[in-house]
Amino acid sequence: MLDFYNIKDRFPDSSIKFQSKIRDVLDKNLGGQINNWWNENRITDEIKDTLAEIGAFGELKAINNHSPLNSLEYGLLMYELERIDSGIRSIVSVQNALTIYPIKQYGSSHCKKIYLEQLQNGDIAGCFALTEDMGGSDPSSMRTTYSKKGGNYIISGKKSWVTNAPFAKVAIVWAKEAKTKSISGFIIPTDSSGFNIYSIDDKMSLRLSPTAHVELDKVSVPLSYKLSGASGISSALSCLAQARYGISWGVLGSIESVYQESLSFSKSRSTFGTNLSSKQLIQNKLSNMISMHTKGLLLAYQLSVLLNKGMPSAAQISLAKRDNARAALVSARNAREILAAQGITLSGNVIRHMLNLETVDTYEGTYDIHTLILGKSLTGDSAF
Repeated sequence: MLDFYNIKDRFPDSSIKFQSKIRDVLDKNLGGQINNWWNENRITDEIKDTLAEIGAFGELKAINNHSPLNSLEYGLLMYELERIDSGIRSIVSVQNALTIYPIKQYGSSHCKKIYLEQLQNGDIAGCFALTEDMGGSDPSSMRTTYSKKGGNYIISGKKSWVTNAPFAKVAIVWAKEAKTKSISGFIIPTDSSGFNIYSIDDKMSLRLSPTAHVELDKVSVPLSYKLSGASGISSALSCLAQARYGISWGVLGSIESVYQESLSFSKSRSTFGTNLSSKQLIQNKLSNMISMHTKGLLLAYQLSVLLNKGMPSAAQISLAKRDNARAALVSARNAREILAAQGITLSGNVIRHMLNLETVDTYEGTYDIHTLILGKSLTGDSAF
């Protein structure tokens, strides 16, 4: 791992070995073909099999071991997945933070028995449907509604940008009670009558992360399929906090990838009689990348310490997601400039990372939204 400040000296040996094993498997199985698969806009059997091999598609456990991952190891896994591709990390984040977590945390015992084991074993995939076209960064304004009818809930509405939806077997859907306007979550089988999935195939970012719009037309689920332990929009946001933590680690892996490619290119390319690496502007870009990666790694590591002690504040998680995602996007853009024309082709990884990071910087809370979360924490005043 790229580590300018020897931060790994703080990691337990077991976590270092875990990361090394994950890196070896990902590089061996995916490294050489990832650009082709991204260009073809498809998640392949090789990707699925590799995620299964490292125990990443299901309840996250140490490779060749059945012990659950701690917060640091979870972060290191996200780092290695996103070093390969942000879309692959997204698939894993949604399965764990946004599907398994809410069912474990808020679901009925009945639904836990039906779905948890299948999800944890990676036998089925899940998705998380919160965002709507007219809501965006304001999920509490959702128009999807639910009402109780006999022994069932009826849910109707439209959800947008639902990761994993094209192949998910179960969805976590958030809706507003038609009369009281209270927000609740529901566990909905995707083969339910009235549950319609429309795959988004023309996106030029996260092409290895299948995404769809979802339309619910009077979908009926039993009363036990409500996330009865959830309480309003705050419960939905608690799931997002889990995912944002993973992002704060994952994007650092993408910085390592674009930095290493830029450094190698600058040393091999000669211009005006000397290597690019000897030019001040190039050195400035490389120095900025290593600086942002180092600060981000310190931030993510300390957040893992806070998480092991108990859930950190929403503002602490927002700071890490906000700063690290933007640092990764800026690094990828700078790397693209260093590689010049070569940087816009899939002969390397930079343009793929850059396009992916345009989405990562936006989803799970934009830079501006996290700025407002931080601002409210600092001043006590809401600027939303």
